[in-house]
Order: sequence, then C-alpha cells, then structure tokens
Amino acid sequence: MTGFCQLNIGQLSRNKFWGEDEHAPRRSALCVSSLLWHEDTLLLVDPCMPFEKMGELIFNRTGRRVREVTAVFFTHPHGDHTVDVLRYEGADLYIAPGAEGDWINSPFWERFRPLPAELLPGVESVLLPGHTVASAGLTFNWLSGRAIIAGDAVMTRDFFESEVGYFNSSDFAVASETIRKIKAEFDFVIPGHDMLFPV
Repeated sequence: MTGFCQLNIGQLSRNKFWGEDEHAPRRSALCVSSLLWHEDTLLLVDPCMPFEKMGELIFNRTGRRVREVTAVFFTHPHGDHTVDVLRYEGADLYIAPGAEGDWINSPFWERFRPLPAELLPGVESVLLPGHTVASAGLTFNWLSGRAIIAGDAVMTRDFFESEVGYFNSSDFAVASETIRKIKAEFDFVIPGHDMLFPV
C-alpha cells in the first residue's frame, strides 16, 4: 500500500481573493510539499524549503529521514517548488516533458529521468497545463476516493472554486479548463499553496 502525507500548508505571495493587488508581493511564497512512499521508495513532491529544513519537516510529519528520499517530483520548474534541488544526491528527479527550461543546460540534468506513467504502485502522473505549458501532477487512491497532487494547476481552494489561474499563468483559458477537468475527475485536491480539500 502506498502512503501519503501533505507535509505543510502553503501560502501565496499575493491573493486577489483577499483583495490584494496582484502586481506586488505581500509575503514570500511557500508551496505545498508532499511525501509518498511504498516499501523502500520515498517520493518527495515539490521541495519547498532548504534541504535541512525539509529534512526536519519530513521527520516531524512522517518519522522518515530526508536521506531516505529516493525520488523527487516537480510539478513545474518554478523556484518555490524546486528549493535546494541539488542537495537530493542520489535521488532520481522527475518533471513533465517540455518543462525543462534552463535546467537542460545544467550539470545535474543527467539526473532527470523520463516521467513514467506510474511513479509508485497506484501513483500515476498526469499533465495539468495552464499555469505553465508543461505542469504535471500525481494521482492516487486515498481514503474513499481519488486524490490529485495538483501543484499550481490549483493554487488554493478559492482559485479552484472560481476556476481561474494565478496571475502568472501561461494560459488562463487552459488553466480554467484544467481546473474543470480536476473537478470532474477527482475527490480530493492537494493544491499548490493551500491545505488539502475535498471536491
């Protein structure tokens, strides 16, 4: 059986649903990080903190050690979702095809692996375009339904309910369509910058 834990609750640098101007940040952004595991495979999704802090968070929330992480999945290549990527030595790195950006010229590109349809037993990858051209998420059975780690395809519950992308989305029409697809197909959403919620 595959285990799952949302490690933290994220926050947005600006939130229009709170009446904030989207042209200037109000606070630092913090994405949601999650951990999935099966036997000896430990999959970290979207590391949001420096390596040592991430290690403390993983241990405090799951009892596991950061050195046990065998794979890291990035929903997209924005900096708040890829903190200290180089520190996960020995871990395989995964990102959606087309999301490489400047990474393809970096010395650690060789550590990236082609994104498989299934990263752990029952944990499948799915493309979620709109926030970026090649955003992706992970889906798996959880509790009584199907859950999706959506990354910034769903910023917060407010953005989900309103079916709108964030101010920096690459394609707002596609972002809205992706949210509608998630609404139709899933029972639980782990968003990019909020707490898990039921659909």
